[in-house]
Amino acid sequence: MEFLLQILKHTPVWVWLLLGTLVYYGYVQSRTRRVSKARLLLLPAALAGLSLYGVWSAFGASVVAFCALLLGIALAVLANRILKQPGGVTYSESAGTFTIPGSWLPLALIMIIFFVRYAVAVTLVVKPWLRSLGAFAGIVGLVYGLLGGIFLARTLYTLRGK
Repeated sequence: MEFLLQILKHTPVWVWLLLGTLVYYGYVQSRTRRVSKARLLLLPAALAGLSLYGVWSAFGASVVAFCALLLGIALAVLANRILKQPGGVTYSESAGTFTIPGSWLPLALIMIIFFVRYAVAVTLVVKPWLRSLGAFAGIVGLVYGLLGGIFLARTLYTLRGK
């Protein structure tokens, strides 16, 4: 318990502010909303950037980690060709907006991404030698790619249905 309290105590304040922002953003997606194409692209672009930064900051220019990241993204996009999510999206030509039904799935995925990244950061502080372990870099890259790739896959599916 003391170990967990130390981790929480040494977590920078900005991390908790980010968590609050992410919870809010995920909550907004639980409601049916209209979004422009540019706004639709915002979340996957931000998550792609964060995934790249996460891999780079944790493992440097690790070919294994970046290849695993790309593999994870590709797997997420392929899986969504079967899952066809999100369902029920409509496009208004006149307004140039997509109406996306509300879902709690984005909030759940955002929270999973946040806590996985938090766990990886803590793990690398506690056991920095894992940075040099190719298998660890590959697993983290794959997980980051899968999770971030889900949002890209959902966006691509939405744009294809237009």
